[in-house]
Amino acid sequence: EINLELDLKESDTSNYVRWLDLDQAITYVQYDYKGATITREYFVSYPDNVLVIHLNTTKDTLPTTKVTFKTQAASTNTIKAADDRISFEGTLTDNQMIFNFKLAAQTGQSGSISTSGNSLVISNSNDIFIFASAATDYKDIHPKYRTGETQEEVGKRVLKVVNDAVLKGFEKVRNDHLKD
Repeated sequence: EINLELDLKESDTSNYVRWLDLDQAITYVQYDYKGATITREYFVSYPDNVLVIHLNTTKDTLPTTKVTFKTQAASTNTIKAADDRISFEGTLTDNQMIFNFKLAAQTGQSGSISTSGNSLVISNSNDIFIFASAATDYKDIHPKYRTGETQEEVGKRVLKVVNDAVLKGFEKVRNDHLKD
């Protein structure tokens, strides 16, 4: 579960609206805050195999935003935030399936990203871009139902997907999503 915690008081917001554009397969959340309009845009790109989150504001900078990831799945796992990324990996306790999740954050033309424990803290930015992907070692072939990959191999596969999306950039990922 990806959590975005913006440093704002709900009482300072107004005109809250959310909608799903079925033609574009993009969902939006929008509200006014201290004279600006803040928009959150979410979509999952099949061509790039990533979840994309874009936050922006029409004025000044976004409130400081804390990005965290957590799960309630019973597992042995590790989570780490470093270098503008969150990595979460482990093994489910019930069937020992290997899983891996990676999230990369970027700011627009301004802003900074730091870590606080296992979270990313994004400040002084008018745009935030988040790219996330996940994979497991599941394979639909009887009797083992596994790819035979190690945790490291699954992690490298997910890292490549996220890195490729980051290098491609938000606009190209979004445009390829819309073409799909």
